[in-house]
Amino acid sequence: MTPKRTTSPRSRAAARTAIVTAVSQPHLGDPMRRLLALALLSAPVAIGAAGVPVAHADGDHSTRVMLLVDASASMSGQTGGGITRMEAASRAVSGAAARLGPREEVGLQVYGSGQAAGCDDTRVLLAPRVGTEAKLRDALVPSSPPASRGESPLGPALQRAGEALGSRGPRAIVLVAHGAPTCDPDPVVAAAQLTASDPDLRIHVIGVDVTGAQRDTLRRVAAAGDGVYRDAHGAAALAEAVDGTLTRATQVFLGGGIPAAGGDSAAESTEVRSGTWFDTLGAQGTGHAEGWFVFERVLAESTLHVHASVRIPEDPAHVGDEVGLEIEAFAGERSCGSATARGTASTDAIVSAYLPVPDLADGDEGCRDARRLGVVVRRTDQAGVPALPVEMYAAEEAPAPDEPLTPVAADGEGARVALISPGAVQAGAPTFAQAPELAEGAHRGLIVPGETQVFRVPVGWGQRLGAAVQFPAGEGVTGSIRVISPNRAGVVDQQETSAGSVEVHTPTVAYGNRTSSTASVAAANVAGDYYVLVSASAADTMSRAEVPFVLGVAVSGKEQPRPAYRGALVPSAETGTGTASEATDGGKARIGWIAALAVVFGLGAGAAAWFGTRRS
Repeated sequence: MTPKRTTSPRSRAAARTAIVTAVSQPHLGDPMRRLLALALLSAPVAIGAAGVPVAHADGDHSTRVMLLVDASASMSGQTGGGITRMEAASRAVSGAAARLGPREEVGLQVYGSGQAAGCDDTRVLLAPRVGTEAKLRDALVPSSPPASRGESPLGPALQRAGEALGSRGPRAIVLVAHGAPTCDPDPVVAAAQLTASDPDLRIHVIGVDVTGAQRDTLRRVAAAGDGVYRDAHGAAALAEAVDGTLTRATQVFLGGGIPAAGGDSAAESTEVRSGTWFDTLGAQGTGHAEGWFVFERVLAESTLHVHASVRIPEDPAHVGDEVGLEIEAFAGERSCGSATARGTASTDAIVSAYLPVPDLADGDEGCRDARRLGVVVRRTDQAGVPALPVEMYAAEEAPAPDEPLTPVAADGEGARVALISPGAVQAGAPTFAQAPELAEGAHRGLIVPGETQVFRVPVGWGQRLGAAVQFPAGEGVTGSIRVISPNRAGVVDQQETSAGSVEVHTPTVAYGNRTSSTASVAAANVAGDYYVLVSASAADTMSRAEVPFVLGVAVSGKEQPRPAYRGALVPSAETGTGTASEATDGGKARIGWIAALAVVFGLGAGAAAWFGTRRS
């Protein structure tokens, strides 16, 4: 059976969408499609050089969010910064709205504003729809807050927010509150009822200048709503809290890149190219537990790096259940290796598996020379944890036959990573595709126990990455850090600390490292974005309140020239040749296509990137 082909009708990058679509057109000859695939391979290099992330989560997927703001009389009191709490809330919402993406669905609701009688005093100012960011900036009017009639109907307001968000897809309520609730139902009960049978809904809470019983009530609302609680004392802290919580609320693991449902068998494999895509897989015995794909090599004797990751959601119904992933590759009937990974549910952890084809140290010639490689990604756990989106990544790396295959010895332990004078809070991502780039230096962060956040740091050939994380002592939190390579291989295994800081260093990045018998050295074989994963854990009884941390990163060493990547095109099924003439012969139409692609992606300045997948 002919493999299914996939296109990306909704990708953010229109130019890349055009290439993916063109590559998949059945009327194009095989050489033409492979030339386009070459251009697609080089596109991340040109895009990365322009300062745009190489991979990004598909922009059509987000969490629908309702900002629920306390507008009762208590919000007219003064807060730090010399303004009222309501003025501070207005500025915080306006600032956060300015940073929303064009596809975020965020609405605004207030309660206790005096616009309705008693416990019915709650109203939706903006429904959660795409394109509300401009209206959100001016939706809260702080200069003349309406006089309150004395009620603070938080419970009814939560119920109304739940109704406004609907019942489908990922949703979140972000509550900004100061006053004590005065109406039934109890807001803790209301939050629990909203989320009891709806794992897609979370309720996050920001307590504005609260202490004692008020703070305890709001913390319990967040816990009942499977969300995160955060304190905000003063205008600056409130602005940071609203921005950070809204960022957290709109992040959702739906995989990065192109939606691509894998086939149910090898005969029904979905054809994919280099890049990032995602499929939704269930546990064994529950339907679509594995996805079959076929990857057609563009470059002869290349190495295919395949990675799959899944974020295990926090779900009290599946505490202790395991989630497993397996990647297996084939060249026809020949096995080209497999990789597995497992994690425990209800930790918001990321399970990550990586497989190079062929094996880097002792490559199988049959797997190295095969024109088409089959890849299956499967869930290995039994029925329990429901279907989850799995992010998959593939990169084709050309051979560098003239490069020495001798691992580079690390020069000492690496320079100390500074954790002083951290900058503004940097929100980590729930996926590799969404990971924000960190500049060298120290950065503040906030994390919930049980969570993993992903960051990325560019590291060149001949350089080393140092990373350190510091958690506050006495909080009962164990923090950890690990590093993963651009090809998604584990470079530094998870290192933990229960007090103070922990620091890690990668080996020096070198092509020859791939032959090392030490896994951490072998993984540091390519330059590019190295991923730093920060996790935190605590006793099960601890509240889901955010814990501050400081993350420092430093890159040392003089950057070296990139390896001499070389490669010929894989022999074509149509012409039987894979020489460079395939890129130069074939008429003016083909030359025109190549020229157009060169203009779009800037290939004229980086033609060498055709034979390598990483920027130097």
